[in-house]
Amino acid sequence: MKMRSIILILSIAIFVLSIICGLNIFGSGLFRNKEITRYDSLGKYTAVVFIRDAGATTDFSYQIAIIKKGTKLPNKVGNIFICEYNNWHENNINVKWVNNKNVKIWYEEKGITIFKKINKIKNIDIEYN
Repeated sequence: MKMRSIILILSIAIFVLSIICGLNIFGSGLFRNKEITRYDSLGKYTAVVFIRDAGATTDFSYQIAIIKKGTKLPNKVGNIFICEYNNWHENNINVKWVNNKNVKIWYEEKGITIFKKINKIKNIDIEYN
């Protein structure tokens, strides 16, 4: 009886550990980033507008990340802007680099919920609408 309990406990521990490791192998679990467009600065950074979603049963969100030019968009949340529209919208987000240290972001304000809105990152000032 004691051996069965040990085997059962070890089996459960291995199962739970494999699930945790499996989620980490795939980055952020079930979430996916779909890149919409990149806006390159004249310097070393680019602003990437993308959609992040977790499948058919969840809403997606529009997000923006500032990353180094030439790098792949990581499977992480946007590091400067995250929003969700209450109704279906096409991509109503535009980005313009004013110079290497300033970026301006415009977005449709009607029916939007903003979850993240950062004004400075990596010595880059970010201005909205």
